[in-house]
Amino acid sequence: FIDADACFTSPEKTLKLLKNADDEISPEFSGTGKIKDGSNLWLEHVRHTLELSALNLERIKRKSFKVVVDAVNCTGSVILPELLEKLGCKVYTLNCNSTGNFSRGAEPLPENLDALCRTVIEKGADLGFATDPDGDRLAVVNDKGQPLGEEFTLPFCMDGFYTESNTTSPVVVNLSTSMLNDWVCQKHGVPIQHSKVGEINVVEKMKEVDSEIGGEGNGGVIYADSHYGRDAIVAAALFLNRLSMENLSLTKVRSTFPDYRMIKDKINIAGLDIPDVIKRLKDNYQLVKSNELDGLKLIWNDKWIHIRPSNTEPILRIYGEAEDEHLLNKELDTIKQLIS
Repeated sequence: FIDADACFTSPEKTLKLLKNADDEISPEFSGTGKIKDGSNLWLEHVRHTLELSALNLERIKRKSFKVVVDAVNCTGSVILPELLEKLGCKVYTLNCNSTGNFSRGAEPLPENLDALCRTVIEKGADLGFATDPDGDRLAVVNDKGQPLGEEFTLPFCMDGFYTESNTTSPVVVNLSTSMLNDWVCQKHGVPIQHSKVGEINVVEKMKEVDSEIGGEGNGGVIYADSHYGRDAIVAAALFLNRLSMENLSLTKVRSTFPDYRMIKDKINIAGLDIPDVIKRLKDNYQLVKSNELDGLKLIWNDKWIHIRPSNTEPILRIYGEAEDEHLLNKELDTIKQLIS
């Protein structure tokens, strides 16, 4: 649900709304409302995105990027190619029929992007963009036809934003988001703050600390100058803006960023006493820095592990990230043994 401030309703408001519906409580109102035809609002969004202050349109256009778009036959099918063409790109479309019939796995994860990877190579494209069905997450494939992973989208966009602007406003990300964001913030001398997992939690924290950019590690970029919501369209424009700053391929630009490994795991929550699980983990890791804002996040100098109940499924999510994947796996195994 969208609230009057054009953001998703908070968890508290949503629960109240659903309870009122279950209890058949009608809202109080006077008079009648209005209905507006929003069928062409996507064109307004393209126009507004092209006017964002963080973009150097002429520099992007000079690059004449070749881009393949895979919109999983959903929301991004028309608007994303339209935006890219206005940015001077040569656009190749894949799964952009707007039928709503998923032509691949819905999420823009590496295992669902084989066709996009092949098409980038076949067309000799500079990169490929993949969205999820509702167009709020952006994943990227490089010029070698290799998925960069959703976690790279936000820090790359952030790096371009802070390079382009003179702002020092803080970044807000959720607790399960990559250390790449911390690296970008250190590079530009800006603070980073963390929220619970969930878009509305990031948005509320951004408003609280007057943050201009933030998001989540699933490819969800939130740029306040556009609107307080994850948006793959805005992310695509910011991504190309950053790429246009150098005369290098995306593969080479990516190599200038750290290379962290993230592992995402889960455990069925049935039979688990979550408070007891958290206590056991805290007792075992007393010497490790921790954050209990959302479950338990254990933080070392070179890695982190976040354990939290899912908001949408009866599972316990266990996410971790480090430079050394082998050592991270060993730590994750220890944690899973402590939980079970």
